[in-house]
Amino acid sequence: MAPADRRILIVSAVLFAVVTTAAFFVAPARQDVSTVPTSFSSGSQGARAAFLLLEDLGHDVQRWQRPPVELPKEPAGVLLILAEPRAFTEGERRALRQFLLDGGAVLATGPEAAALVPHWPEADGEHGAERTDCNAVHPSDVTRGAPTLSIAPRATFDEGKAPQLALYECAGRPGVAAAMLGKGRFLWWSGPTPLTNAGIRQAGNLAHFLNVVGAAGSWRILWDEYFHGHEGSFGSYLRGTPIPWGAAQAMLILLAAILTHTRRAGAVVAPAPVSRHDPVEFTETVGGLYERAGARTTAILIAHHRFRSLLARRGIPLRAGAAEVERRLQSAAGRGAAGVAETLRECEGIFRGGTIEEWRALQLVQLLHEHAQRLGLIRASGA
Repeated sequence: MAPADRRILIVSAVLFAVVTTAAFFVAPARQDVSTVPTSFSSGSQGARAAFLLLEDLGHDVQRWQRPPVELPKEPAGVLLILAEPRAFTEGERRALRQFLLDGGAVLATGPEAAALVPHWPEADGEHGAERTDCNAVHPSDVTRGAPTLSIAPRATFDEGKAPQLALYECAGRPGVAAAMLGKGRFLWWSGPTPLTNAGIRQAGNLAHFLNVVGAAGSWRILWDEYFHGHEGSFGSYLRGTPIPWGAAQAMLILLAAILTHTRRAGAVVAPAPVSRHDPVEFTETVGGLYERAGARTTAILIAHHRFRSLLARRGIPLRAGAAEVERRLQSAAGRGAAGVAETLRECEGIFRGGTIEEWRALQLVQLLHEHAQRLGLIRASGA
């Protein structure tokens, strides 16, 4: 490596190290600002603490990352937690309802989840994000030891318009409600606060959440992550990482390397030799010489001499005049001899000292060639 190149490499490496070190100390700490209560998130709005708590208490809990149509076909004893799911498609809604009808239990939060129960009024969303104290209004197994909850309602509905029972009221509106659908049990929260990392510590929230999931072994708990975008396939995992872009860049680099390598390391093939006696090259060279020398008469002389030599092979002497050439050709070739005598006379006049324009010199050469073809002295072009 040349000294100049070595210096450039060293300076670039030093600059890269300095910038990387500075970015490490100066870059702000990454904060989880997601508002989705996913069990993967450790942020204040995530639900990782509740999921790990269930594991520590010995519950049979697992993340569910597959479509609703793949839920257990015999769901008795299965509790599905739907924490703020996205809007359902019609097929997903049917599959979840069938899960309830067959005996499954669902704990759902937010406005979209209310659509699982037929005739449940659409949540009106009047409440804001401020936490509200919700008071138990009906005694049940899920309100035991938790007379008050702290929830930031995202939706509510008018009580009495559907077959559900309000268990907690938040500012006079239902905040927690229960309903039966077929053999299944449906519990709805107006917001996910009782299971979020920040909300589970609030008064009554933890006790209520543990009442819902029951003692260890009471339920097989499926914590939904499918509706949070966490699909359980390897491809879906890769789509959420920089791996696809890295693979695309690697393929581009590999393609460039292959192209450059094949151009450098391919078989050595000598170029095809170009003959310096190629007819076209010779003709162009001679023509160029005549043109630069202005040798119009010489070009006509060569073409005339060639024509007379061809006639000599047919028995017409080189010293025969134009009239004799015409007479002999007429007796042998008939009408094919027309114009030969005039062309020969014009050529002979030029040889005796006449002048001629360049365009006419070209015409005479062409005429002599055409006469030779018409008389059969040479083969016609393309024959």
